[in-house]
Amino acid sequence: MNKRQIILLSSLGVTLAAALSYAQIRSYKAGDLGTSPEAQALVQVYQSIKSQYLKDVDSAVLLRGAIGGMLGALDDPFTSYSTPEETKGDDEQLSGQFFGIGVSLKAVNSDGTGSQAAVVYKDQPGSRAGLQTDDIFYKINGEDVSKLKPSQIVTKIRGPKGTKVKLEVLR
Repeated sequence: MNKRQIILLSSLGVTLAAALSYAQIRSYKAGDLGTSPEAQALVQVYQSIKSQYLKDVDSAVLLRGAIGGMLGALDDPFTSYSTPEETKGDDEQLSGQFFGIGVSLKAVNSDGTGSQAAVVYKDQPGSRAGLQTDDIFYKINGEDVSKLKPSQIVTKIRGPKGTKVKLEVLR
């Protein structure tokens, strides 16, 4: 995927998220999203979860889930949504203004979560600390990251040059 496509997809995702967030679905009436039964069902499910679910559920989590479902329905591997945090990481990567530990990650679980070291680059902080290919990232600074996506894990590891991070891995 080239830089232009990444920027276009990131912009699409941010625009969609901003539009949904701005509108604050909880105040929508079914007609605001359209009069189709599907649009009405979306609003009713959202309102039911917010008012009747056993636990409080963050609106952003529900909205991101709805966005993910819509994009997943397209069955297009080149169309995706990035959160504002992920987009910031993509922007850093494109501009080259970040530092990491010199490790490429790949998902370890079938649902795209968890991360395993796919490549550990020589003479980088990760290799100097003893990381090895196939190490599975378990905790970062004491936080369990075994259910996070690789992009979320990268965000927790990156930082200004000299940033210290404590990793716990499974070998």
